[in-house]
Amino acid sequence: MNIWLKRVSLVLPPAIVAGVYFNKIPIGPEFREKVEPEKIENMVPQKEVFPIVEKLRGEVYVKDLASFPPVLLKGGEILKEGQSLATGPHSDVLLTYRGYHSWILRIYPDAQINIDELLNGKDKQTTVVNLMRGGIILRVKNNSGASGNVLVRTKFASFVVSNGTVAILTDGENQSLMSVQAGSGEAENLKTMDKTPVRAGHNYLVNREGEKKVQLDLDALDLFDWEPTNLTSTLPTMEKVTDLVGSLGPTLDDQAKAKLEALKKIDEVILAFKKENEILKRELAILLENAEQSRIGLRKERVVVEKDIKCLQTNEFECNLFSEKILLMRGFTKMWGNPQYRDSLVVSLGKYLQERNEEVQRREDEAKISARLMTAREAVLRAVEADRAAEKNLEKLIPSLQDERLRR
Repeated sequence: MNIWLKRVSLVLPPAIVAGVYFNKIPIGPEFREKVEPEKIENMVPQKEVFPIVEKLRGEVYVKDLASFPPVLLKGGEILKEGQSLATGPHSDVLLTYRGYHSWILRIYPDAQINIDELLNGKDKQTTVVNLMRGGIILRVKNNSGASGNVLVRTKFASFVVSNGTVAILTDGENQSLMSVQAGSGEAENLKTMDKTPVRAGHNYLVNREGEKKVQLDLDALDLFDWEPTNLTSTLPTMEKVTDLVGSLGPTLDDQAKAKLEALKKIDEVILAFKKENEILKRELAILLENAEQSRIGLRKERVVVEKDIKCLQTNEFECNLFSEKILLMRGFTKMWGNPQYRDSLVVSLGKYLQERNEEVQRREDEAKISARLMTAREAVLRAVEADRAAEKNLEKLIPSLQDERLRR
């Protein structure tokens, strides 16, 4: 045999074993589990590291967040930023990371996570994942002389773990929960922006509206399999957990129905208000028209009556009164030649003009009051419509703001 082949045959097997042992050569999960099941958490930290698919059960898919189609994982793959993992109804996956801090992440069935960031600093590392739906169990361990943490984002809260074991669940629509078995964590409410430390044995439950609850509930804790490497265990659904730890407020569907009912009632009020406004507009137009016609008629009558008054005051003979009909309606008969009679006619015509002027003034005042009322009602209607439009726009805006925050 060639001497070089002999040398290669002597060096290659130990090199392969060393590469597998120190995670330089990725291999399938079945072989790794048999060779080094106890080595998962006890590896030497590395400066530039990535999560590895340590074990899996069933069909688990990985996808770049851009536009690439999902790929079925086989085990041993190295994951990068911007990738998304999804498990089916009967599949699980275990990820490991060995850097300045080590972590194990068990992803349960019907879950999806996005690997947002893998920050490798000089003396600190941070892993940021976005849990879109489903449940995970996370164990984080900081190695001596170094620091790091894992940030798990959901739609309603962000959870930070530096040392310890936690379970995190979200239904993606209504609520998120963090339950701490060992160590501690910190929850940041994305609605109120406040931060809450969560100790071992405690649960942090938060909903879409920002309502939160921190409590000790051992029954709920007992539901979790706190050994993340055991892929045969099951994780309860968010619905089952909230039955035990208590729910916070109505579901998203209930809120949507209540909001639709409220908007429907507002629409009915707006419609009735508009109909009443149309009736008032027509009445106002009639009042304005009557007031204008009364003012025009008064001006014409004033000319006639004042001419008759002047005739009565200056002539001793019978006047051809244009306002005779008015006088007859007021009970006067012709009694010419009597000065007192003429004086009475003058006084009566003067009172008539005053009464007619007051009548026209009342009509104009009534029209002005109605016009002011109409202006006020139109302002109220515009305000109600603006508030309704703002509420709908805000409802559309909030999810986009939350999604933008999650992307950051």
